[in-house]
Amino acid sequence: MCFTLPMTPRDIIELAWQRFRTRSLRFLLTVSGVGIAIGVVFFLVTLGFGLQEVVIGRISTSESLLSLTVTVADQAEALFHTRVLEYYGSTETGAIAARRQAEADVWRCFDGVRVRVAPSGFRVDADYFPEPVVLSDVVEIKSPTEFLLLGRDSDMIKIGGKRSSLVHLNQQLSEIEGVLDGAFFLAEAQEAREPRLAAFVVAPGRTRAEILDALRRRMDEVFLPRHLHLVAALPRSTTGKLPRENLLRLLRAETEKNGASAERQSNGETTDEHG
Repeated sequence: MCFTLPMTPRDIIELAWQRFRTRSLRFLLTVSGVGIAIGVVFFLVTLGFGLQEVVIGRISTSESLLSLTVTVADQAEALFHTRVLEYYGSTETGAIAARRQAEADVWRCFDGVRVRVAPSGFRVDADYFPEPVVLSDVVEIKSPTEFLLLGRDSDMIKIGGKRSSLVHLNQQLSEIEGVLDGAFFLAEAQEAREPRLAAFVVAPGRTRAEILDALRRRMDEVFLPRHLHLVAALPRSTTGKLPRENLLRLLRAETEKNGASAERQSNGETTDEHG
């Protein structure tokens, strides 16, 4: 039986020196062999990173670990043949819980850590804490050692007497087939009016009607975006975050563009009518 084993640069050098007599030929073949070997390695690495880019991109552009969707977690586990674990914590507490979202949404506390409801957030206690710490994130306590993370206090919104979080809405949007990236945006309420939601979506090949129909099946009608903008990309920072000022500029640009488009259509209709 014959077995073919991968050759390392060292193997190539030794083979060249054993098989070829002249120094110039040895040198030429050695350099060529090492170059080819390095080229093959770079090709395989580049191919691997190319295949991983989509999943890594989805993970790196998540608003935070709490918004890592089941779909992305499943894809990452299948691609890397591993388990994707998320860790929850804060500067004051360090890491206190973990979850594998491919299995469940529940965060499970580490040994010695306990959680319970507090007036403004939830309270974390641990055997190694000098005193309990109150965190402002909005959670649903399942047990003294388990909780669901609903969102940050600043992400919570109330429309039509119903509450949700931007993180939850973004997750529902990102799980729609064909959506590569997306984000809800809550504009400031004017006078006594209720705030209105807008959404920006990167979904080549999908229409507004299709995305709204998919959202309608996932959330209450009151949280459907009043304006849904299909865009080429979201204005994320180098760390993948979406600063509010970036979204506000995008909203203004899209509003102006849509207004100009509507005006052109109106002028065209007027011309036709009078033409």
